[in-house]
Amino acid sequence: MKRLYELKDEATKQRLLFGNFDYDDDPSALIDFKQITDMWDRQPQRNGKKYITADIARYGSDKAVVMAWNGFNIEEVLTFDLSSTTTLQNAIRALATKHGVIFQSIVCDEDGVGGGVVDTLRCRGFVNNSTANNTIYANLKTECGYKLAELFDKITISANVKSDVRDIINSELGQLKTYDADKDGKLKILPKDKIKENIGRSPDYLDNFIMRMYFEVARNTQPITRFG
Repeated sequence: MKRLYELKDEATKQRLLFGNFDYDDDPSALIDFKQITDMWDRQPQRNGKKYITADIARYGSDKAVVMAWNGFNIEEVLTFDLSSTTTLQNAIRALATKHGVIFQSIVCDEDGVGGGVVDTLRCRGFVNNSTANNTIYANLKTECGYKLAELFDKITISANVKSDVRDIINSELGQLKTYDADKDGKLKILPKDKIKENIGRSPDYLDNFIMRMYFEVARNTQPITRFG
């Protein structure tokens, strides 16, 4: 197993380690293999606009992942294998203070227990199946997924990320794909349950990348007047 993680050829690693045999060849992928690997080597471009994204889970129901962003650069990543909503609320508050993120620039997954975190922090709530701003998309998550693919060449990571976590992030980004593309109707992306079948876990890091796009597509959101 250790040798597989040390492989330099990411496509081979994905096929042998994660069973993703079409990793480099899938025409439905919205982000191609080279874009994903280039992300780690690009020079960070910080524009001063700071955000926090948080994919909320509770007590072992998937991981909870929180990311601090400066522009499109990820500056810090927190991962919780087991966490209460109180722990996550405190972690997000501390991260906001550390990175100087204002409350209206924090977005948390509002589905499930995430709704409680949103209510307590009074931050933005991301509802995956809510109505998209652009009616060509099936829902908000799809719209943000397509926006991520459009802007992916701007994404950089300066956070200290271990090699095994880097591999997980790469594999999850490879699961951002069109879905039901042969059917008439609105654009869709591969749903979370299908991704779980493909990679054996919830795509919690990918969800953070997608939620970052909330601030790019939801330009007309009303300001929040107070925090917590």
